[in-house]
Amino acid sequence: MATSSLSSRLSEVTLERLEQLDEEELRLLTDSVLMERYDAIDERCSRKIASEQAGPLYWLQNHTKTVDDHALEKGTPPEMPFPRKSYFVPLMDCLLGQRRILIAKTREMITSWTICGYATWLAQWHGPLTGVIQTVKEEKAKELIRYCTILAESQDAELLRRHPLASRTDLKLEWASGSRIFGIPGGEDQIRMYHPHFVVFDEVAAMVDAEQCWNAAEPVSSQMIGVSTARPGWFAEQCQTPLLPETPVQMQQILEKVANRYPYAIDRRDHDPQGA
Repeated sequence: MATSSLSSRLSEVTLERLEQLDEEELRLLTDSVLMERYDAIDERCSRKIASEQAGPLYWLQNHTKTVDDHALEKGTPPEMPFPRKSYFVPLMDCLLGQRRILIAKTREMITSWTICGYATWLAQWHGPLTGVIQTVKEEKAKELIRYCTILAESQDAELLRRHPLASRTDLKLEWASGSRIFGIPGGEDQIRMYHPHFVVFDEVAAMVDAEQCWNAAEPVSSQMIGVSTARPGWFAEQCQTPLLPETPVQMQQILEKVANRYPYAIDRRDHDPQGA
């Protein structure tokens, strides 16, 4: 029975005929149904679209899980589906459509998790490619690679089978396809060791040589994403610079850009610390 026509063929099978199948035939039938279902899910996850019905957000919210290290004190399960926030769709729209992005965030926005999710999705479905996540200290870089690893390992077993991991360490996640994501500490000399497809600078405002690191990655990286809680310095200056053709897009412009076509009201409390 061909997998491509399995659903339509099954509708013609009577209960009496199903009862006549032996265990091996039932197992093969079940496997075929699962394969057909995940062919559709895999294709749906792979789409470069900012939506909760397809693309990276669909994968994050329906087919993998995050881990909350504070679950015990909250009294909630440690593994949970990715949350739903009103700003996730416009944020993902920007991540999918812009090459240079700066995001000023609050600690409650789950932005680092979201961007690690985007990076993991990109490496898994659109590789082979190399990504780098740079932050102030090595321990924080390990934490962000852990986020990526959790999302990859916690996805549906069939998706993991289709997109298997080759290896993982504290500072590297690698797929059998050849995609890799490295975590590195701050330092211009660190980022110069790589020629990545994308770079994520996490807590970039706290990096003393943020501008030098950004400029070092600029010539070789297809996409650069800087995210940080706000503080004075180069990052803050860039976030207040009027947009020019090569100026990184900023979170406020992301929201204003999509407000007219985003189907839900944007909750300003989700991203504005003054509105929390």
